[in-house]
Amino acid sequence: MNYLEAGDHTDIFVPHAFAEQTVDLGEIRMNYAMTGDASNPALLLIPAQTES
Repeated sequence: MNYLEAGDHTDIFVPHAFAEQTVDLGEIRMNYAMTGDASNPALLLIPAQTES
């Protein structure tokens, strides 16, 4: 399986201030970033970001 990597497509990936992490969930690899106070967590999911 070929994955779309940011380093391979700098023309479509926009850098931002948050360090990104990747987790392999079996069927998908999910990209995420964490910021803020760990004692007051929030969660934001953006579905279908790369839907074809």
